[in-house]
Amino acid sequence: MKISIIDGHLTTKDKKVVKYMINNKMESGKSGKTNYYIKNINNNNYEIITQKKSAIFYGEIPKLRNYKSNIIIKH
Repeated sequence: MKISIIDGHLTTKDKKVVKYMINNKMESGKSGKTNYYIKNINNNNYEIITQKKSAIFYGEIPKLRNYKSNIIIKH
């Protein structure tokens, strides 16, 4: 299974978690401090939403932020 990113950004850890979730037909899950939500758009197109607490600037109080990515799965 190969992941091609159309829009957004996924780290290597994110890709491993997404592959696991797709293989096990999971729509949501958590790994570490990150929440993952997967939505099947078409046959091999998926929308991935990751939620994590992060601070953009040094010293800022971390806020819950949502990041969206669109991917295509190739077998």
